Amino acid sequence: MNEEARPWNARRILTDLCEKDRRIEVLTAFWKDGDQQTRAVTASLLATALRFRQESIRKASPAKKAELLASRMTQPELEEALEVALMVYHTTKAKALMSSLLDHWEIPHVEGSIEADDYKAPSLQQVRDAVSAVRDQFPQAISCCTLLPPDF
Repeated sequence: MNEEARPWNARRILTDLCEKDRRIEVLTAFWKDGDQQTRAVTASLLATALRFRQESIRKASPAKKAELLASRMTQPELEEALEVALMVYHTTKAKALMSSLLDHWEIPHVEGSIEADDYKAPSLQQVRDAVSAVRDQFPQAISCCTLLPPDF
């Protein structure tokens, strides 16, 4: 599959758009603030993949677990954890950015967390316009968006 045809999933966003430090920050947010059940399932999957005891994973620091998860991001069974990690990061660590973007798109939210069940997703052009509009306000958070390819 050529590069342009690859789907924009959590794995691709984390590998293609995030530098290593941001990727670890996103995955650490998952281990700190993600829901307990998803973290437990992910810890079990990681333990199996790495041939570690589950207790070893459970006792590791969030930063260490983030590194371990990053090392196994290509495994399809971890895609849900990566999706949750992005959501958790953007609704905890980057909620001011999310709030600004959602305001720009006129999507109802509470501090960056979408509260409506039915809303229109922004078009590609609306995404680009919003990124341009908030770039000065959030220069570090938006830095990865300079990597956005034409098909994003």
